[in-house]
Amino acid sequence: MKKLWRCQRRDKKCRAVVYTDSTSASYLGNNGIDHNHPTDLLLLKKHHLINDLKRKVEDLTVNVPAAVDQGIANLGLDNEAMVNFPLPKAVVRTIYRHRANMFPPLPNDQTFEIPKQFSQTKRRESIIIYDGYKKKYDGRLLLFSTNELLQQLCETELILVDGTFASAPIGFEQLVIIMGNINGEGVPLVWALTSNRKQQTYDKIWSEIINWSLKKESRMKVKRFILDFEAAQRNSIERHFVGAEITGCWFHFCQCLYRNIGQLGLIPSYKDDAAIRTWLRSFMALPLVDNDILPYAIEYLQRHIPTGSDQCCEFLQNDTISRSISNLNKKYIDGDLDIEKYLKACTFLIGNADVGSANANKMVSSTAATVCPTTTPPKKKKPAAKT
Repeated sequence: MKKLWRCQRRDKKCRAVVYTDSTSASYLGNNGIDHNHPTDLLLLKKHHLINDLKRKVEDLTVNVPAAVDQGIANLGLDNEAMVNFPLPKAVVRTIYRHRANMFPPLPNDQTFEIPKQFSQTKRRESIIIYDGYKKKYDGRLLLFSTNELLQQLCETELILVDGTFASAPIGFEQLVIIMGNINGEGVPLVWALTSNRKQQTYDKIWSEIINWSLKKESRMKVKRFILDFEAAQRNSIERHFVGAEITGCWFHFCQCLYRNIGQLGLIPSYKDDAAIRTWLRSFMALPLVDNDILPYAIEYLQRHIPTGSDQCCEFLQNDTISRSISNLNKKYIDGDLDIEKYLKACTFLIGNADVGSANANKMVSSTAATVCPTTTPPKKKKPAAKT
């Protein structure tokens, strides 16, 4: 069978064609048109580079920008050639288009079938542990993991949960990543694509993981969770892992405070005024303070507001920590929270950022001693019966 090769120099109006055997690649003939224009060595190097990169990026683990930079460096071009050579970002776009053509087009809604190549590992093991479409999930819910990764999740005593929105594909609201603490590092073990952020959805995620552990007779050993400050996720974990400690993520805590700083117009002062910057950063450091002195640390910041800044006073009035602690105390005294829920809420709000379980136990006990009122909360009054 013949294979046709056509000259790519359209600017030279060259119509030369040669034929080779598709099996042996041996020369079979041409179309009789003389191929007589000089060779463009720079263009030839470009085509060789593009073809080599296209073969390399078929391995999905290859980083395209890094491969392009390395490929151009290996050409050994001089300054003049570099000026006339395509920019690396242009080559990167070409290679990304080639890689995109290797896969089916991205779906525009949730009614798609997952291709086999995306539902299995290279060892032919399924990575889909749940795929359901229900009204209570507001659409489709997908869970991804493997038996090996789920086993690692069962063994870890610290689980970290993070939801991201930028990485969620079209049709899904967020990508939830469940990580385990392995050798001191947070390693992703389970991924969930959700259509909402409701507790029912999170309940299903954790029930599927727990059911897997029961089937494999591999009891989950988790003692502590670190997550953002989403109430639905926290309530779901409290429901499925009774007794486990839940601590708010320090990164999300600082992010929330910094967002509040921006809303109050304090960003210029934060950048230019060292005193204001130190005072605001002190709030971000409060979760690192020992709970024995936490109330005094908050009181100290309240007394040492930077002079000449009304916005700092407004920040203090809106401060999440002070306001949340006051609300918790009021709910406890009014009988809306029992002692167990109150302590859990305090631990979640002002938990120490250290991940050691010994420090966590100390944190719980000291929280009870310093923040919790010593009086038993009164029972809620029952409404009078209607006559």
